[in-house]
Amino acid sequence: DAKGRVFVSDTGNGRVVRFGPDGKLEKEWGRTGPDQGRLRNPMGLTVDSRGMIWVADNGNGRLCQFDPDGRLLSTLPVPGWRLEACSEPHVALDDTGNTWISVPIESEVWMINQKGEVRMKVRIPENSGGPVRITGLALVPAERKILATALDGQLYWFRLRPRGGR
Repeated sequence: DAKGRVFVSDTGNGRVVRFGPDGKLEKEWGRTGPDQGRLRNPMGLTVDSRGMIWVADNGNGRLCQFDPDGRLLSTLPVPGWRLEACSEPHVALDDTGNTWISVPIESEVWMINQKGEVRMKVRIPENSGGPVRITGLALVPAERKILATALDGQLYWFRLRPRGGR
């Protein structure tokens, strides 16, 4: 984050860990479970410009927003997230504050605005092997591109159009 802290999603232990700029453990939260504030198989994680932490809570099928001290601020259900092979979601943020998530099982990338509303879904078309399972996600803000890697070994990219464009 802007203070030099590092946040890690500790998938196997169902938690998020925060390290200080000096590399020392400062805080951890989550603990495995389905209740609010708990995590099951957290995968992707990112920090926004306000310092909020967005976690792909894969096992509970939801995107969680925490403050830097681990207080749960909001959740958004993501029906395509579940404990299953090749279902490892990723999270990225763009320069306008939108959150982008991968939904590997659905072969989709979703854009969620700052109000927590799903505003766009981009689907990767099936190839000759069937549905494309997304394995990674990144944004290239300067080029307004979304990049997605997939289990089929391909790199997929989508160009974002300017506001008002089609």
